[in-house]
Amino acid sequence: MARMLTQGGQLLCLFTLLILGAAQAQSTSKVEVQLPQKTLHFDTNPRLLDVLRYTDHDHTTYWPAATLYRDSSDLQQRHQQFLADLAELRAYYLAREQQSKANAIHLLLLQVRQWQLAERIDLAIDIDRARTRIQYNPMLDDGIYQLQLSSRPRFVFPVGLYRETAPLLHRRAGTVQDYLVSSYRLALADRSRLLVIQPDGSMHTVGVAYWNREAFEPKPGAQLLVPFAERALPRRFRHLNQTLVELAVHRVVIE
Repeated sequence: MARMLTQGGQLLCLFTLLILGAAQAQSTSKVEVQLPQKTLHFDTNPRLLDVLRYTDHDHTTYWPAATLYRDSSDLQQRHQQFLADLAELRAYYLAREQQSKANAIHLLLLQVRQWQLAERIDLAIDIDRARTRIQYNPMLDDGIYQLQLSSRPRFVFPVGLYRETAPLLHRRAGTVQDYLVSSYRLALADRSRLLVIQPDGSMHTVGVAYWNREAFEPKPGAQLLVPFAERALPRRFRHLNQTLVELAVHRVVIE
């Protein structure tokens, strides 16, 4: 009987060690990369090409829009703080019976609350470049990543202080003026400039008024961001314009 108990204890101990070993192996995963159909785990820091080899890319993959994001708790905190600041700003305008401004902030708050945010990695992703040039094949730091690959995007995305934020079909050789309607800009919106965030994360300030109009072509998948007008906000809220831009850069755009 004592021998049976000893054997049982050994089996229990072995089973416990197996469970602990499996948990430890999972916890030592330094890099996790989420792909559309699977999740990759790496116990050592991989290079970008090590990740791209597992993707379902083909001749239809549109590499200029390929994006790598990393989870960021700091970015999530900034997102929540921005929403709280917008709510406070709306209350500020309501207390002063400035209804059109309060409505504009309310619409912006509803919009930004829906944004999925993650840190955009500043990296031009292309599997052929990654194979041949080390600067396009960096080693990934520890963290949880999301890699987005797709065919050529079909839309551009109005965001910010704009009444209609539904995706708009991309027009070949179309300029920003072909997408946005001036009267759709909300109260507090900048009516002289627009920020175009291209799919690769690069940002361009484009004049859209009669006196500074520029013929700038957004790429498919770009965001057309209508910011606050300079000095439109009360002094203690003026930081919100820069925060809006920074959050939009790190917005995960999915068609």
